[in-house]
Amino acid sequence: MEPADTPAGSGHRPMRMCVVCRQRFYKDELLRFVCPVHGELTLTADSTGKLPGRGFYLCRDAACRNRFERFKGWQKKCKGVGNVH
Repeated sequence: MEPADTPAGSGHRPMRMCVVCRQRFYKDELLRFVCPVHGELTLTADSTGKLPGRGFYLCRDAACRNRFERFKGWQKKCKGVGNVH
């Protein structure tokens, strides 16, 4: 049952947070990466947003993408998945 003030069919747009700048954006405005499994050290870009497994999001800002190359926080986001520490 939908609330009275929500138009039917408007849908919900989920929001997610960029792991670098920590700002919130709509999910479809972000890039998703899937955590590596089985000891791999490479991330997988998820352009469809439907790959299985733990993932995290990165905004499309050039400054965030540049900082992401040196950013090690993704390893913390992936802790407990495979052998990533």
